[in-house]
Amino acid sequence: MENKYFALSDTLFDVTEKHAEAIDLLVTIGFENIKDENQRKSIGKAITLEAALKMKKINAKVFEKQLVDLIETLTRV
Repeated sequence: MENKYFALSDTLFDVTEKHAEAIDLLVTIGFENIKDENQRKSIGKAITLEAALKMKKINAKVFEKQLVDLIETLTRV
């Protein structure tokens, strides 16, 4: 799988700015605070996607595939 949409080293803010659909996926894995715009801007700029996934013990490759699939599904519509 090629991921041309984001890097695991991108911040949560950058990923969610480019791909709003990432917000719902992040919420489902335990990042409820990412729904709040102010927290998304402050906390989201301070943490990378990879670090966030490690904190929640989420497999980065599995999450990456889920998000890429979601992005590609929504862009095909």
